[in-house]
Amino acid sequence: MNEAIADLDAEISKEQTASGKARKREHEKRTDSVRHRIKDLMQVLKNDHPALYDHLERFLHIGMECRYDPNPEQEWDIQR
Repeated sequence: MNEAIADLDAEISKEQTASGKARKREHEKRTDSVRHRIKDLMQVLKNDHPALYDHLERFLHIGMECRYDPNPEQEWDIQR
């Protein structure tokens, strides 16, 4: 019984920081990384491509999962 309790305690300590807060799991770290990269890009677009920024601000939803849900009626004029 003591060994089982020790094993459980070891597993719990892996999941917590020294202050007792839950450690972020790898998928949470990746999600945070993607979220920060998108926010950085959005700041660039805000200055350099305001129309695209406005569009993405309306239709790109960032949370635990990212979702692009555009207006199907949107027409784009692409210039090269």
